Amino acid sequence: MSSKIVAVIAIALAVGLIFGIGAYAWTHNPTDAMAMFGLGLFGAATLGVAIIVLL
Repeated sequence: MSSKIVAVIAIALAVGLIFGIGAYAWTHNPTDAMAMFGLGLFGAATLGVAIIVLL
């Protein structure tokens, strides 16, 4: 697996985790935390793949 792809996966997981923890700290609602984790993961992965493709 390419190192760029591994980097995108690692960054996406980190961003998703940060979004999830932040949402849970803000609302104390696990459903919101899971949703924000998913959105952060999807957004960071999409951005990372776009950067890889464009560069």
